[in-house]
Amino acid sequence: MDNFNNEQKHLKLGNIYRDSGRNDLALKEFESIIKIDPQNEAAWLELGKTYKMMNRCPDAIEKFIQAVRINPNNKEALMELGGTSRISNNCERAMKEFKEVIGRTLNNEYAHIELSKIYQKIGSFDLALEELRKAYAINQYNSEIFVGFGQVYKAKGQNEEAIGKFKEALKIDPDNKNAHVELGKIYQGQKNYEAAIKEFKSAIRIDPSDKQLHLNLVQLYTKQNEYDSSNKEAQVLLQLIPNDQFSQDAMLNEIEIFQGKTILRSKVKRLWVTLTTRCNIRCRTCGLWSSPWEIPRKTVDEVIELFPYLERVVWLGGEVFLYKFFEELFQKANVFPHLQQQIITNGVILTEEWIKKIVEAGAELTISVDGVTKDVYEYIRTGASFEKLIKNIKLAQDLIQKYHSETKMRLNAVIMKSNYHQLEEFLDFANEFGFEQVSLMALHFDEDPEENIFYSKKDFRSLEYITNTVPKIRQKAKAYDIDLDILLPTEDLKFDRFENNNYPAQPQQETLHCKMPWKYMFICDKGTVYLTGSCLKSIGNIYNNSLDEIWNGPEAQIYRESLLKNQFQDLCRPECMTRWEI
Repeated sequence: MDNFNNEQKHLKLGNIYRDSGRNDLALKEFESIIKIDPQNEAAWLELGKTYKMMNRCPDAIEKFIQAVRINPNNKEALMELGGTSRISNNCERAMKEFKEVIGRTLNNEYAHIELSKIYQKIGSFDLALEELRKAYAINQYNSEIFVGFGQVYKAKGQNEEAIGKFKEALKIDPDNKNAHVELGKIYQGQKNYEAAIKEFKSAIRIDPSDKQLHLNLVQLYTKQNEYDSSNKEAQVLLQLIPNDQFSQDAMLNEIEIFQGKTILRSKVKRLWVTLTTRCNIRCRTCGLWSSPWEIPRKTVDEVIELFPYLERVVWLGGEVFLYKFFEELFQKANVFPHLQQQIITNGVILTEEWIKKIVEAGAELTISVDGVTKDVYEYIRTGASFEKLIKNIKLAQDLIQKYHSETKMRLNAVIMKSNYHQLEEFLDFANEFGFEQVSLMALHFDEDPEENIFYSKKDFRSLEYITNTVPKIRQKAKAYDIDLDILLPTEDLKFDRFENNNYPAQPQQETLHCKMPWKYMFICDKGTVYLTGSCLKSIGNIYNNSLDEIWNGPEAQIYRESLLKNQFQDLCRPECMTRWEI
């Protein structure tokens, strides 16, 4: 009895800590339960949910698997395992587990349903339908099975068959929220807005707290020019949000996107700030260091005023640690729990003192590594020490482990003539040294034209090698569980569609291809401001206007208006547009 009471106490405390954002303390409470009773499925389940909230999906999946192994009929654990595996693209692990569950339990319809969703995620529609038929044979009156059939047919583009299945689900259970939502999405795609509104309203009646459904209504009323109804729905939605500056402004931002606003009351959400062009090394492909510049104090104060509204701020240079006000900015930003800081550095200048500050703050640390061997690295990054780089990376990882920090390590690599042959090795290097993300970018600077194989001196032999290697590094990233971000204009990424401003004409879409002009802003050297680093046109300069004025200036409005119309010519870098699959 005492053990039971202790477990309940830990469980209650863990949920309180998690709800308040203290995930580290929540983990300790749930782990305490498992020490008392390793077979406590609820503790494993809550542990998985906590890791999921921390975006540590592989850890979450392992915890959900433990819960499922203790009780294969735990519906919530099965659904969490399936859902987390799908959003993190870690389907193979979950697929294996669901098959084992089905093999050792009888009539487990939810294991079949979740396995079907995994098959649907990877495009194996016939296998998905087969699993749903098996679930149907177990229970003909489970409305979620019909929702599953509908989702597969919808994914296959068979909308009429999908509509029929969703309606069958509602005959069994008129309060099946998922069926109403899926019908609403199909009707919205068919521009049958009245029918879509009806379905979303039905879903809201079942779950009034679903913010996305209210946003859908905001958008649909706007499309029908029912602006009063759209604004009323927006007010209902804002009442569902915590009454603090950050949360209210974040939701206002989403509302303004769904209403197609080009002049915004909401503030920027993600801000990139170039602090200085000063640097301790002399990269042969970068000329920033040759033109001394620092962001003025006036703009520093404007950036600080935005902290209550920002979800992410990225500090970059030059080298950020050479900027006189950086520590002040870092410490002031660290006060806001919703604000994720990301530092981009060459890593060589890092000190143990600074690494400790970064790790204790849970800031993200991005290190620019343009070569994974001493000869290539030091050839490109003149004045840098490969040994010093490795020492600092290891130190950062050691301190992350020591303090159980949420700090993530990211690796940036600019691809050029001298290092393109190391593409696969970048993934091996990242895996060896604990990087969770790798970003591969094309060289845009012309300081050394011979190195620019993408633009200045297009090297078709190199591009062919890169094109053939990209699928291999995608596989490596998947095997290593590394988030791979590729911004390389290669054939593999269908770059040819956009070369020489050959932008395909686009019909009006129900959803935006890109929300960045409503969320992002990038302050570059000499005060030039872009919406993002992938935008071709500047939207202003900090020496001419304040950040608030630039945010709603005519150039920013043009970007928003153009993207609402799906017009991208002369506005967007081709390698960014390839992400949209247009």
